[in-house]
Parts: sequence; structure tokens; C-alpha cells
Amino acid sequence: MVTFQNKIIYMPGLPPNARWEKISDYASRCGGLQWREERVRAVDGTDLALCVTDVELGRNPASERPEVAFYILYFQGRPNEKGLRLDAAAALGWISQLHRESYGSEPPAAAQSGQVMLWGQSIGSGVATNLAAEQLMPVNLRLNSLILETPFTSIRAMLEVLYPQNWLPYKYLWPFLRNQLDSWTNLGIISERYKEPEAQPAILLLEAAKDELVPAKLSQELYNRCLKVNIPVERVSVAGAFHNDAMFRAEGRKAVANFIKHQIAAV
Repeated sequence: MVTFQNKIIYMPGLPPNARWEKISDYASRCGGLQWREERVRAVDGTDLALCVTDVELGRNPASERPEVAFYILYFQGRPNEKGLRLDAAAALGWISQLHRESYGSEPPAAAQSGQVMLWGQSIGSGVATNLAAEQLMPVNLRLNSLILETPFTSIRAMLEVLYPQNWLPYKYLWPFLRNQLDSWTNLGIISERYKEPEAQPAILLLEAAKDELVPAKLSQELYNRCLKVNIPVERVSVAGAFHNDAMFRAEGRKAVANFIKHQIAAV
């Protein structure tokens, strides 16, 4: 279990056909959004593929640059924590370069700092909080907010949830974990890094009411942690949703859409 923990946690072979999927395979399900593939290289040399789309905010004609630059960086999480940290930093660097190319040296006042929302699902929520806690934003970007979808507090906590029996050895193996994904600790670091009230990122905790993997108590612990360290937080439980389908339900999509709209309007 210790030796193969990356494969156990991230299951890189699933779904079986994932490595051969193309954006065009899902074009009919994208609600009119045109997605494209961009490439970026991480510090360790890993070649990364980004799925990118542009959304009209409705404030400007399509021919003009938007007054507010808002970027959403979404993580699901594969296949080891160290690599994911580098991948996330590379994706953030790509956004910084895109913002620089889009607005040049004299952006509108509201777009001088591109607003970045980090969105992570399940394991990806740990990637998002890692990035917010450890990675300084490029000078032309500002961390606006985080969406943590079906999150957990840490891998250690999940060991105790999945293997609660005292006679099983697994939960005692936490000192050998190479993957921590410790969002509980990260929230404290984020609070310290963004001390000024106007700089603190808002957080949406989106949990699945019927989550078969992550118990509601872990989301509650993250919520309590946010309150304790004075991070603005909202918690939504999606009725009837399982671990991977919170965003397939109207309530989940509505909660995320309303949160994004609020964050954009507040800029």
C-alpha cells in the first residue's frame, strides 16, 4: 500500500479510454462553448494539455477586451502530489502570460490584475489549496476565490474514514504518506498570506449530500476552519448527489454559477 500509494489514490488508468479522448468528442455537450487545446510545459519538463474556453461576460461588445479579466483554473487531480504542484504552477504561469498578451502594458484599471478563481474537485480541491497556499501569484494576477467541490481535509483523514477498524493497519501508515493534500492546514496558510480583508479569497464548499466516499463531517471541518481563520466561506450541500455528480445536478450548477457571478460582480 505504501509503495503503490500513487496508483491507489490517483488511479491513473481510469477511466480506461481517457488518454485517447479529444475535446471534439464532447463538443455536442458543451452548451455552445468552443473549447480548444493549449500546451504548456511544467518545470520538471512534463508536457501538459490545457482545455481552454472564453466566456463573454456581457459587459463589452465581442470585439473589445472585457473590462474585468477573470480566469477559472480547474483541477481534478492526477497522478502524484509533487507533479501536480508543478503542473498547477505551470497552468497559472500560462494564465499570467495570456493576461499579459491580452491586455499589454496598459490594461484598464479593473483588469490590471487578472482575477483568478481556483476550482478543485475531490483530490483536485487539495491541489487548489496547495496552489493558493504555496504559490505566489504572478504580479499581474490576484487570487480571487476558490471552489472546493466534494473536498476532504487531508489524505490522512481519508485513511481514517475509509479504514476505521483498529485491527486494520492502513490508517497507521500515515507517516509514510508521500501525498498529503492537506487542505485543513492550507487554509491557515492562505489566511496568513492574505491577511488584508480586501485581499482574502472567498471560498465555496460544494458537497454531495449522498457522497459515498467523503463524509459530510470533513466538509464541516473545512467550513469551521474557514470561520476560525476568518476566510469568507459559503457551504452548499447538493441533495441526492454522489461524490462525482454534484455538478450534474441543477442545484450544484446553480450554486457554482451564482458564486462565480457574485465574485465577478464584486470586482
